Amino acid sequence: MAFNGKTILITGATGNVGSAAVKEFLKQGASVIATSRSKASLDKLTAKLQEKSVPTEKLIPITVDISNDQEVSKVANQIREKTLPEIDHVISSSGPWWKFDHLYDVTFEQWNEVMSANVNPHFIMYRNFIPLLLNRPGSSYTLVTGASGLIDEIGPQKIPSGITGITQTVLYGISRVGRYETRNSAVRFNELLISYRIEDDDTYNKLVSEGKISETDKFFTSSSKFGTIFPKIAKSNVKSEVIKIGSATDLEEFEKNQA
Repeated sequence: MAFNGKTILITGATGNVGSAAVKEFLKQGASVIATSRSKASLDKLTAKLQEKSVPTEKLIPITVDISNDQEVSKVANQIREKTLPEIDHVISSSGPWWKFDHLYDVTFEQWNEVMSANVNPHFIMYRNFIPLLLNRPGSSYTLVTGASGLIDEIGPQKIPSGITGITQTVLYGISRVGRYETRNSAVRFNELLISYRIEDDDTYNKLVSEGKISETDKFFTSSSKFGTIFPKIAKSNVKSEVIKIGSATDLEEFEKNQA
């Protein structure tokens, strides 16, 4: 299997995107350190993987608040001390936490709450784990972002992107700096910018069965169908790029180019 002997660290591992990455890497023989704030969510993830006959012997679930620098630093130190395996690839996919109110209606407490959920974890992950990969040949770091920072309104309901869009804009800045300052290092730092809807498999299948969406819909997909992109990025030579995936066609084109 392509990732035997490799270890992948995935944040937001119980979300639609993160869980897809966990599943694909496990299927390809990797050890996966999967993080979440909730042990119950990690237990549910493990059970779902087992239901789908995905091997979980190499799954290492860790309950950690990745918006807490001290907790994340402990995980990084466990890797340095080899009580956790050395990592080869990082998928930073936590958030976003949605807040749709107009910006002028957002309190300072709400501002801090959303920044803590959507921005701080990515900075904390970067500062703790990029140093472990800078000189590691073949390593990669993928920062997952969304398109709400590029638009004013979301969906047919025309909901203002608001503070959620602002947090994504900040992540674009982290990506730009990360791509620049790692450009001459061994690690391949890339941003994966997703601008179409990814649902968990059960929800997706339900919507298809109810006729609400079609399996040929290019702008709506399941986490399993999307998850195949992560091993492709990890195995590719793509470096210091923004990988923009806005439809199933974009996904197919990227994967074809990496074959």
